[in-house]
Amino acid sequence: MKNRARVLEFNTVMKCKNAEKLFEFFSSHSKFFCLLPSEFDAKKLQYPSLLSVMDFSKQNVHILCPGAKMELLHFLDDPGVLLTNFDAMLEGNNAAFLQKCLSGLLIQEETLPTKCSVLIPGMEHIQNKDRCEAWMIRLCFMYMCILELHANTDQTAVTMSREVMDVFTSTLKDKQVAHLFSEGDLFIRCKGHAGSSMANNNLQEFPVEQFDNVYMFMTRLDFQNNKIKSLPPDLFTKFKALEYLNLSKNNFTEVPKGIGNLTVLTEIDLSSNRLKTLPSDFENVSHSLTSLNISNNNMEGLPGCIFKLVKLEELYAENIGVVEGLDQLRNLMELKVLNLGLNLIEKIPEELGDLQLEYLDLSGVPWVPATTYQSVIAFMKQLQFNNVTMNIDIAEQAKMFKKADVDESSTLTPDEVQVLTNDRLFPMYPRFGKGSFAFEKSGGIPPVLFNLKALKKLVLRYHGITMVPDEIKVFTNLNEIDLSYNLKMVTLSAELAALPLKQLHLKECTALNTPPKEIVSRGFLAVIGYLKRLRLGAVQCKRTKLMMVGLGGAGKTSLVQSLMSQRYRAYMDHDEPITDGIDIKTWNIPIQETSDQLMFSVWDFAGQTVYYNTHQFFLSNRAVYLLLWNVRQGYEHAGLDFWLSSIACHAPKAPILVVGTHIDKVEKFRLPEVNLKARYPQIVGFHYVSSYTGIGVDDLRQTIISNTLQQKYMGEKIPEAWLTLEKRLIAYHEEKKVDILPFKQLETISATCGIFDRGELIQAVQFLHDLGAVQFFDTDFLRDMIVIYPQWIVDVMACLVTVHQGAVKDGKMLLKDISKVWEDYPSELHPWLLRLTEEFDLTCSLPDEEASIVPCLLPDGEPEYDWPHADPRKNIRESMTVYKFQYLPAGLFNRAQVRLHQYSKGALLWKTGSFMKKNNHIALMIQNDEQEVIVRAQGFRPENFLFIVHEMIETLIRESYSGVHYDFFIPCMDCQSRNVKDPSMMSYQKVKRALELNVPFLQCEKFFHMLSLQEIKDAMPSDKMDEVDSHLRNSVRELIDLTTEKTVSVFFVYSTKDVPDLKDAEKCVHPGTILADMRSQDDLKVSYTDQPESSDMEALTLSIKANDVIVFGLSDNFANDDVCKKLLLYTKDVLQRPILLLLLGQTKNWQKGDLNMPLGDEVFVDMTKIDRYQHKIKELFVAIKKKDESKKKVK
Repeated sequence: MKNRARVLEFNTVMKCKNAEKLFEFFSSHSKFFCLLPSEFDAKKLQYPSLLSVMDFSKQNVHILCPGAKMELLHFLDDPGVLLTNFDAMLEGNNAAFLQKCLSGLLIQEETLPTKCSVLIPGMEHIQNKDRCEAWMIRLCFMYMCILELHANTDQTAVTMSREVMDVFTSTLKDKQVAHLFSEGDLFIRCKGHAGSSMANNNLQEFPVEQFDNVYMFMTRLDFQNNKIKSLPPDLFTKFKALEYLNLSKNNFTEVPKGIGNLTVLTEIDLSSNRLKTLPSDFENVSHSLTSLNISNNNMEGLPGCIFKLVKLEELYAENIGVVEGLDQLRNLMELKVLNLGLNLIEKIPEELGDLQLEYLDLSGVPWVPATTYQSVIAFMKQLQFNNVTMNIDIAEQAKMFKKADVDESSTLTPDEVQVLTNDRLFPMYPRFGKGSFAFEKSGGIPPVLFNLKALKKLVLRYHGITMVPDEIKVFTNLNEIDLSYNLKMVTLSAELAALPLKQLHLKECTALNTPPKEIVSRGFLAVIGYLKRLRLGAVQCKRTKLMMVGLGGAGKTSLVQSLMSQRYRAYMDHDEPITDGIDIKTWNIPIQETSDQLMFSVWDFAGQTVYYNTHQFFLSNRAVYLLLWNVRQGYEHAGLDFWLSSIACHAPKAPILVVGTHIDKVEKFRLPEVNLKARYPQIVGFHYVSSYTGIGVDDLRQTIISNTLQQKYMGEKIPEAWLTLEKRLIAYHEEKKVDILPFKQLETISATCGIFDRGELIQAVQFLHDLGAVQFFDTDFLRDMIVIYPQWIVDVMACLVTVHQGAVKDGKMLLKDISKVWEDYPSELHPWLLRLTEEFDLTCSLPDEEASIVPCLLPDGEPEYDWPHADPRKNIRESMTVYKFQYLPAGLFNRAQVRLHQYSKGALLWKTGSFMKKNNHIALMIQNDEQEVIVRAQGFRPENFLFIVHEMIETLIRESYSGVHYDFFIPCMDCQSRNVKDPSMMSYQKVKRALELNVPFLQCEKFFHMLSLQEIKDAMPSDKMDEVDSHLRNSVRELIDLTTEKTVSVFFVYSTKDVPDLKDAEKCVHPGTILADMRSQDDLKVSYTDQPESSDMEALTLSIKANDVIVFGLSDNFANDDVCKKLLLYTKDVLQRPILLLLLGQTKNWQKGDLNMPLGDEVFVDMTKIDRYQHKIKELFVAIKKKDESKKKVK
């Protein structure tokens, strides 16, 4: 018997020590309890009898709180509930379950609450709490030994049986027990632990009373993003067990003393408060603290106590002001993460290079973003965001604004903001690349940084770095580098392609020409592919397009001949034939005093109005523009404003030369040069020429050359293989007389140039497309062909949109007449050509007949249609939006007509209008004049149609008309409610201005109704408003029945940690590939985040709530990140959104952890095998639709 007791005791001890089994148990369960004698008191705790433990008919059930993360079991002060089904508790699995719960208690240092007179009557008389804990451990061990007689001895997993669940549930129903636990919590936890994370709760004070009796069990507190103005003075004397503390984004000014009491504190976040310094005893946590965040506090430099935190691994001190004394960083040899970004730093010490950093942010003092229009108030607010720029004197800020506001509009344009940055904010503070930080040999990057060879992420934003040197290759572990907002940076070293990069940020690097901006705009993979090829050989390239524009008869064709002639003369000055569409020629010019050549692709645009809808597709910033006007006709009739506005809209960065022609025919002529230059700053010169006599042509030619060579993209390095491919395509065209190739044929040709990878081939072709050398459209239907002679595609467009008599009658093209339209082209190409015109928004198919509409060729006359009077009593309401453009580009309205055609059945279209009808709603869109578009809608919710049109206009402008500026107006809500026929209209710009000034009300101008600003804002589309609008979110849900086919909105969440290195690209599926394939589906609307671990949780929650299906990229990397894991479970269990799980990476070790159980009932799509990708991506599409359908059934 004695030996058996020892065996029981040994087995019990071993079970407590089996950490792997315990971890498995506590990871897969969330409900725990134990037994104590039913007549329990302090005396029985001190002197327990074996009989009281063995008699299971006299046991009380006590529910245990599992702590914040299933890591800290403890008792609560409750009397427990008598165990009724005691026989079932002795069954093998159930006894083993109780043993596991007791094991969780035995490994704790403390298990008893501060006051436990209800749990253990008489305890209030015992002063020594440590002795009581020892007695409780002894008692729990006795229970463990007794249960060992009944527990399972095999290795099967312990589960929570129905009997155990019934005991737990019935106990929790007892009022004395229930009031101690949090209601509705996913895990059954005490109110203290349930309230340990109260982020985003608008708290004004720290709720100390909530943690009464459980202070010692609190290991984590998260109170970020509240409004707490002060912390309790005894905070750190009570919460001594804290390991993690997050008090970021509050409003307190000091941290109370006593933090030195937190001997196990490892992580604290105090960012975004109003701290000036840290308490004097902060250095006392030096032997435990590993992570400290004090970012976004206006501090008096780095507090000296920080340099004594010898165990510190992560220091975040972004935007704290002036930072000095960095040589003391040598004391922090454990440091892996250092963020000193957005501060004023005047010296980078050599000691920095001695650290083993993996993350470093040394971003400079930021400037005002040039992406939006800035009022003086908005400008000053931007300066207040940074703790360095906020110290600029208010009078100086106003002076800076006034000087930058050249047009005196009280608003800074993006260009004016850029000038302000270059002239004032950039030189105002120390920056890498200038002054004492010039470091010319390394392009402005401090040489000491190249000693940090362990770096995985490097952030150097807002500096004057001019290049990334070849020395960058020393960072053999670098995964991410952020060089955004380096305005002077020109080149990146090709050695970047040899690094294991997963992200490369180059936002607003406006001077960059290697890689070219067209490559940068295509994203990370395109840039890395370009640099990778650059390592194998590159050619410095000096080429551009010369765009000849102007009205018909201005002499464009003749001037082209004059410029290309050695005598500067043409012989077609009189009655030259009409150019049909666009004519393209090549012009090579030797550059003086060098062996280089300047190559122009000369595009001669037709001047007839009917062609304007096609011109927009070929205007780009990578060009020099010659705007011609015939001096004989006078500038008033030359359409100069139209062309200047059009270029400013489509190519706002390109230089323009205004050229007067036929000067040999007129003695006197005039042009308001000063006025034009003031209105269109892109104009770089005015010239007057005669192509017949050659007067002024040589001067014009020299101006063209000098301005071209000043363009930032001149001298950019192009992979030699890409230019070889271009030459081979030109030769193929000339030899075979072929203008268009199947993509498979292109792959054969590219192989002869050393380009074998399809991904690189697409990058090369896209870049040649940007240069104007080829035309390639990467869509499902069009990507099978590539146009290798750009003139060909111009001719194709000219066949459809022509001044000559064609097969299109009154804007309608019958499909049977396609052979007439493109009679000179092979019939098998006709469907491709028709789809091409649809891609350009030049045509749209009619659903009810075999025909397509060509909106720009529609008749001008307005057809008859029924537009009834609104009658709110019959649920027929009317609303409207008026758009007023500074300049309305040719084609924008017609392209909007094409895209909106899908929303309507029985639509009527004419050149300046569309009448649409759908689901008891009607809408009317009319181009009223050259600057105004009016949209009206009627129905139960007319705003829905208006929002659709607004989104369409915004999308078109973002895609193709970046230089367009407009204001829009909505009716006064009081006028509408009174059914006023001509309501007062409220301007968006006015509302925006009022928001900046915090004006609570606005008055309508006609009838003086007073409206709250929030009410007006809620009625406006949110595209241009700063934050998400609740009214629009509700309205969007009702737009479903307005669309022909329901699209499923998908939010894709994955981590950049799962982006494979270049060496693993052939082994793993790239999340970006999945994203691109999802976005290629017409019935899916996909948004994404690739940094969930660092994104704002509130913004992520809004995105998750706004989408139909949430797709998580689940991997070992994802599962090992606490934030990612928390987001996944929060989405599933709290938000209860439909989720799909994509398995990424090459291993599935996460299935052994604590995620496997809660995700057991979810749908998985396994993407871990790249050779099965095509099958699995189709499986994903089906799964998304099924998820969406099941969600609708539940609703």
